[in-house]
Amino acid sequence: MALEYAKEYPENVSHVIMIGTSPDFSAANAQARDQNWETFASSERKAVMEENMRRVPDEQLAELPPGEAFIKGYIRDAPRIWYDPHFDSSPLWAGVEVNIDMFNHVWGRIFRDIDITQGLDTFDKPVFLAVGHYDFLLSPPSTWDPILPMFRDITMRVFEKSGHTPQYEEAVLFDQELLGWMSRYE
Repeated sequence: MALEYAKEYPENVSHVIMIGTSPDFSAANAQARDQNWETFASSERKAVMEENMRRVPDEQLAELPPGEAFIKGYIRDAPRIWYDPHFDSSPLWAGVEVNIDMFNHVWGRIFRDIDITQGLDTFDKPVFLAVGHYDFLLSPPSTWDPILPMFRDITMRVFEKSGHTPQYEEAVLFDQELLGWMSRYE
């Protein structure tokens, strides 16, 4: 979203920061995500996921209102999302309501079909891309490899002790990396 906004309204943007994202949510990147999980997730991580699925099966989620099902599914899927496969993110969701129609439209349609390479030939804003090594929710960082050379100025950081949220899981290092990157442009 941030990148597309910056391409559309460059006069309003000085830098772009993207965190925990894939180039798109296409079928190819979904397949890369699944292959990454099968190949690189530890047996412990997979066992925790299996136990979570047993305790909160999809059938149980299907009986809940959509927004609540999304949150409970996100919490259940901790081994795919967090560096610590046992992490309980439920306190982070306290008081949060999910607009599932908007979510499904943006992540299920727009991000599925987006081609972020369009417009990169004229895009000149510096970009900071932060991804977690243990983010099994998205395609692996390597899916960025063919696209990175299309940017004029991009810095990609893979946080080695993070899943989907390096700004939370490695907050001090994330802040150091981001502030260091930003200071290059002062």
